[in-house]
Amino acid sequence: MSNPQEVEFTEIEKSQSTGQKLIPKLDEALLKGVSVELDCCIGTSNVALSELATFEFGDVLKLDQAVNEDIELRLNGIVVAQGKLVAIDGNFGVEITQVADISND
Repeated sequence: MSNPQEVEFTEIEKSQSTGQKLIPKLDEALLKGVSVELDCCIGTSNVALSELATFEFGDVLKLDQAVNEDIELRLNGIVVAQGKLVAIDGNFGVEITQVADISND
């Protein structure tokens, strides 16, 4: 098994918006106060249940995604954007790099 490495994240400042909306054509007044859960997927791993049962404190599970790859932002399981994992104010954050075309037109 490879030795795990800690990843350092550089603090970022909030950047200028490009103006491209994550979810276009929505009446913002209609949606005021409505919240949804947005999932950020940093990778997956297929593990046999028997192997999972042997995991102990300190074990490391390798994911299928490279450290420098964009992560997916999913709304109700649908990829709506991609972004880079960053640190902001001591928390993880996602800097959006691409917005998916989810229109039904």
